[in-house]
Amino acid sequence: MQPLTIGKWGRFLWVMAIASAAMALAGLLLIISGQRIVGWMNLLLFGAGSVSIAYQARQSGPRIIIDDTGVFDRTLGVGAIPWSEIQGAFVKRLGAAKFVCLELREPERFRSKLSPIKQRMVAMNRQLGYTDFSVNLTGTTADPDAVCELILKRIRAPSDGAA
Repeated sequence: MQPLTIGKWGRFLWVMAIASAAMALAGLLLIISGQRIVGWMNLLLFGAGSVSIAYQARQSGPRIIIDDTGVFDRTLGVGAIPWSEIQGAFVKRLGAAKFVCLELREPERFRSKLSPIKQRMVAMNRQLGYTDFSVNLTGTTADPDAVCELILKRIRAPSDGAA
């Protein structure tokens, strides 16, 4: 199989990091004006978001690699998911956010590799109709339908390695 490498869209990520930092600053202003609960929630949520997004923007190398090994998405934090574990995939969009949801044979095997915070995020994603491990294509130029079709084609291919 010809490897597919998807990089990040750095400019988009930096804009999002700056916007999140501005919202965190708005939270600080809310705290100062006496609206403490909303202010702290805003500051914590958007402050953490801006740090996380800036971290992603600074990372070098591809964010997603789909090759003979399987599917690797740096943001998932579980390493490459081998083809033998993937039994299906579908596209899910939420506004401008686009994902390819991977249906795994034994998701708990990979879930156990996650930090407690990421495990909680996975549970919330499941409640929103996503799978435990969804490839986040937001901030890339990749077409989610084409990526999903590539994954489905590969999992339907004979197991002798032919694609």
